[in-house]
Amino acid sequence: GMFKKQWYQRRVAITAGITNNLRQMGVLKYTTLLVMVVMVTLAAGKKGGSAVSVEELRDLLMESIKNTISLTALAEQQTHKMEKVMNSLELAEKTIQQMKEKLAASEEKFAEEVEMLNEEQGEIQASLEMIGGKVEELEGKGTDLSSNLQNLTQKVEALETATEKIGGQVVELESAGTDLSSNMQNLETKVESVGKTWSAGSYCIMANGDCPVGFTRIEGHIKALSTYSADSNYIKQAHFGSSYIGCHGHCGQHPHWFADIGIVTCCK
Repeated sequence: GMFKKQWYQRRVAITAGITNNLRQMGVLKYTTLLVMVVMVTLAAGKKGGSAVSVEELRDLLMESIKNTISLTALAEQQTHKMEKVMNSLELAEKTIQQMKEKLAASEEKFAEEVEMLNEEQGEIQASLEMIGGKVEELEGKGTDLSSNLQNLTQKVEALETATEKIGGQVVELESAGTDLSSNMQNLETKVESVGKTWSAGSYCIMANGDCPVGFTRIEGHIKALSTYSADSNYIKQAHFGSSYIGCHGHCGQHPHWFADIGIVTCCK
């Protein structure tokens, strides 16, 4: 890049020098041409030849001036073109430099991202290893779970068998319960029959709640009986159906008047 730039700069300098030289040469050429024309005219006059007219001399000078101007203009055009090329080259170099800077920044950023990716890859690898360990642990637990499930299945089957046996026993018990209920009904019928057939005559029986049909409830009591003491050696509390023997109030509440007796009968 620097070599090409220097080469173009040299070409521009050379072209500019040529242009200046052409301009200087143009002045020199005009002078030389004028001297030559004068000399030719004088020589022709001495030899008796035809002299060059002023118009021909003017045309010759004008043609020479035009050629010199054209050559100078061409050199100036080339100089302008070279300057444009140099400007384009400088712009291209600036663009290339900017691209290099951007590329360097991109490379640095790319290196950072690669480093980050490497770190993430390491973390992912560690996570994968940890997951692999957990998978192995779960596989071991799965084996234990399968064994436990098999044992549980066997226990369920045994429980189902026992349930079937219990179901059969329940059926038997229901049947026995039905028989027992029938027997109880028969017994109640017999008791009712017995209750309805009391012995003839007049007598009393101890009451236990309501009296049977045909009997009259008769009850009496003695309260505040005097005893030697209120302890269990002298008063043993008890109930005989609706009848009773007990303490007057709570035992020992009334000194010397400790006992109560109540008798309830059914008589006919």
